[in-house]
Amino acid sequence: MLTQPNTLYLLIADGKVAHCQQWLVEPEYNTMTRQLLVAGNAATDTMEFRIHANQLSLMAIRRDYYPNDQVGFETCGSQFEVRETGRGLVIGDSIWFRTFEGCNDAIAHHERVATDLDCKVVEPVAASVQAASRSKLENVLARGGTMFAIADGPGGQRCKRVRVQPSSRDSTRDVLEGSLEVEVVREDGVKGTRAHGYLLERGATSIALTGPGITWRDGSGHAFG
Repeated sequence: MLTQPNTLYLLIADGKVAHCQQWLVEPEYNTMTRQLLVAGNAATDTMEFRIHANQLSLMAIRRDYYPNDQVGFETCGSQFEVRETGRGLVIGDSIWFRTFEGCNDAIAHHERVATDLDCKVVEPVAASVQAASRSKLENVLARGGTMFAIADGPGGQRCKRVRVQPSSRDSTRDVLEGSLEVEVVREDGVKGTRAHGYLLERGATSIALTGPGITWRDGSGHAFG
């Protein structure tokens, strides 16, 4: 069923709601596609696969949005044993159904045959959200303040407070410079501050970081790169 043009129906359980998705098999491209609406805009999902004997590998999934040509993409690493039955393809513990009616019957009878893809499309962030986040970042880098970062520690990952110290309080300048400072503790218990210098031109897509340098409260200090 994956080696010739076909239509398959995947039972998808999103939260507590189960529904059937229609996918078109395009064996010449080793892909399956489906059409959908996202926030009122047309989109196409394309799932790339490889089939060898009774092994199915899902390679990647992408989402093309129209008419703005945005693309969401995620690689996969799933591999399943596959066999064909009268109902469709048995993919691991799931069934990809031959008919929409067969998929709906499985929902009605509460069959546990839903497809759970470990790779899902990463939705692009709306331009308005990107702009708002960018404005907040530039404001903190210009005026100073606090941000938080995930850091590794003896007890695992945790959030650490990052102090933003601008080199100038002139928030109207086009080039933002300063330091990002985090409290650290040396093996002997002495506390200190690790600092990275930063430089960001307003509107740029990357930020330049220098350092880090560490200053210990016992008066010692050192710097890296």
